[in-house]
Amino acid sequence: MGYFGDIADSLLTTVKGMAVTFSHLGEKANTVQWPHEPATTKPRTRGELFNNIDDCIGCGNCAKACPVDCIGIDTIKSTKSVDLGRTSNGKKKTLLLARFDIDMAKCCYCGLCVDVCPTECLIMTEKFDYSSAAVKDLYFRFAQLDSGQIAAAQEALEEEKRQAAAAALAKAEADKLAAERAKAEAEAAAPATGETPAAPAGEAPTPETNTDAGSQA
Repeated sequence: MGYFGDIADSLLTTVKGMAVTFSHLGEKANTVQWPHEPATTKPRTRGELFNNIDDCIGCGNCAKACPVDCIGIDTIKSTKSVDLGRTSNGKKKTLLLARFDIDMAKCCYCGLCVDVCPTECLIMTEKFDYSSAAVKDLYFRFAQLDSGQIAAAQEALEEEKRQAAAAALAKAEADKLAAERAKAEAEAAAPATGETPAAPAGEAPTPETNTDAGSQA
């Protein structure tokens, strides 16, 4: 295409573009004057994260799936004597949530954390207008335990471990005493019956001495 051909092609494309523009001049504008006018969101909008802490089981799947590490979780294993209840879908809770934080300043709105949540307690709301000049305002805490409750839960768990260890040690001592008593009773009963007591498991029997062969020699 020559020099004049390029000029003609430019004019043609310009006319086509302006024709599209002029065709929309009579239409009503769709611009929303936010924040003076309310803005509507579409279904499945990925906005601010929210965690329904009553249904959270502290599995940590959301924190593992997050590619930017914007979710922080700390859990404490509950004692057997404490019933934490169940979630709304019937799943039993076994962990206490000491910390569940979401840093929305880091969030990339991928939605992976929502997809892997087994109880569907973590959702992305339609709220989008939560920008702030202070980064700390974008850090959300959802855990319900304070420092005193966390310390009490940890102490209760340690006490349960100490009791379990003491019970296991007492059982081991009782089993050892019972084995020694049984062995002593067997040895005491051997002379009366004229039988050699059976050797404990793992020990070789004591060889008998042939006194007759020695006397003949």
